[in-house]
Amino acid sequence: RRTARSIIFRTSITAVSVLFRGSGEYIAEDGTSYPLQAGSLVQRLPGVPHSTRVDPDGKWLEFFISIGKPFFDSFCSLSVLNREPVLKAELLPGDLERYQKLLQSLKATPDSLLPLRIPEMEKEILRMYGYHAHRVNLQRDPIEAACDMLSQNLDEEISLEELARSLQIGYETFRKVFKKTDRRLSCTVPH
Repeated sequence: RRTARSIIFRTSITAVSVLFRGSGEYIAEDGTSYPLQAGSLVQRLPGVPHSTRVDPDGKWLEFFISIGKPFFDSFCSLSVLNREPVLKAELLPGDLERYQKLLQSLKATPDSLLPLRIPEMEKEILRMYGYHAHRVNLQRDPIEAACDMLSQNLDEEISLEELARSLQIGYETFRKVFKKTDRRLSCTVPH
């Protein structure tokens, strides 16, 4: 019989992780418990002791990025981070494969070149946070947001259904907005 594992953290860095599979709980120093499940966005904040209990089913799979205090401070100044330890992320089709490719790419990068990958990791952290519930406050034009998403994922085929789901609007609503948009619409693609 397997029992739950509990890991105690006290760190000087920030780690942001997205849970793809498994379940458990994040337990704050004051005893407050936050359930963890697929789609949880977990913040391990500098100097904030906590523990994580992982259910023993062996299905735990997370992707995380650790950053130092200067990056943490800069993200706080941009109001990207808040003090809630567990937020909700929306996982999109292909995210797990994308993160697996990113991890393999990082492993293949020589140590001397890893600092050049920092902006890419910052972008990934911002992408992770772009999935949580605060999007309601980001009232953006859905076509503009769709263009942004397409330009950031040039190697992936993304259907209208996937775009609508990722923008948290219904497919029919998105289709109608798209249809009303001027036929000369073009998305700016970075070179």
